[in-house]
Amino acid sequence: AAWALDLGAHGVKVVGAIPAGLPPFSLPPAPDAQVMRSLFMPALAIALLGVVEALSIAKTLAGARGEQVDGSREFVAQGLANISAGFFSGIPGSGSFTRSAVNFVAGARTRFAGALSGVITLLAVLLLAPLAAYIPIAALAGILMIIAWGMIDKHGIALALKATRADRTVLLTTFAATLLLDLEKAVFVGVLLSLVLFLRKVSRPLVTRMDTCDSPELQGLPAGPCCPNLAVYSIEGTLFFGAVDELEQRLYEYEDFGHRAVILHLRQVHWVDATGVHAFQQFLRKCQRRGVALVLSGVKPAVRTVFERSGLVPQLGAGNMAETLSDALALCYRRYLKGAVCDACKQSNEGRCRREHHHAGGSGNANATNGTGEAAGGAAVPAILPDAPADAHADAG
Repeated sequence: AAWALDLGAHGVKVVGAIPAGLPPFSLPPAPDAQVMRSLFMPALAIALLGVVEALSIAKTLAGARGEQVDGSREFVAQGLANISAGFFSGIPGSGSFTRSAVNFVAGARTRFAGALSGVITLLAVLLLAPLAAYIPIAALAGILMIIAWGMIDKHGIALALKATRADRTVLLTTFAATLLLDLEKAVFVGVLLSLVLFLRKVSRPLVTRMDTCDSPELQGLPAGPCCPNLAVYSIEGTLFFGAVDELEQRLYEYEDFGHRAVILHLRQVHWVDATGVHAFQQFLRKCQRRGVALVLSGVKPAVRTVFERSGLVPQLGAGNMAETLSDALALCYRRYLKGAVCDACKQSNEGRCRREHHHAGGSGNANATNGTGEAAGGAAVPAILPDAPADAHADAG
């Protein structure tokens, strides 16, 4: 119809003339240091944008079918394809959301669909290029609009809007960018914003003081909650260079060092780098200067390996690392608190244990601990305390 009615002459935009030949074979020029320096940054930007766009498209289409995407294989494949294109006068290529969506809606199942599409495109360029020149741009736009409407993931949009503020920010910012910028730039903006928000999140490790009187994790354990000679911190997160300042700030925020032992529970720390180790070394030296014992508990094997390689374990002492929090509490009681420290603490409180006073409301209890896991007679008690008999209060003191 476009040819018969000569729509191009009446203001209807058409595809126009398409070169009918194949690009010539070409060899790259001899290495030139100046050219390589000039092209490095633009080439890096093109490569990053290409892999980000391709992976975004692959994730979107895979999610619609509940499939998984191997990003590493996608990156390798795209790199090999672009290297090959350089030998045929080609330019760097990446995934196309419009062509991928057309392929997806048409029912493509394997990678052969892309290969077959390339063969058909080659034949079209060689045989049908003169006819393709008459295709109206509006017809292509209509096809893409129908495909795009069918690709809208309403459930995914609703989930992103409700889940977290970061998801909502990324979704709305990327949507606005697609209206104002090219699709490639909009995808780049969305991914960059996601990375910034992710780094902001992981750069804030969670440091929690656990030795409060209402800490359920320490109830019934030797030297448990409310012991004034003990501080227990739980640390969660990845301790890399961006998170160290936050870690130090939170640790020293709680600092009073009126206690004699500190436990750092690292069960939720999965990775640490050199700056993280340096932060622990600084904290260790500060404890040592004040005569405070430092014990680490729940250290993951990978984190322990880093501590050993960096020399932190010899500085700390291998005996000051415990597998569980319960073991660390028992270690602190047995090695650093039992005896002189507990006795001095009770003498300053009219012979009463401050920890036991908090839990019993000031009343004595023959089977209660002295605040560090020691019974009234001086013997160590099990981690889980038995119930006291009804007449135990008569023997208190």
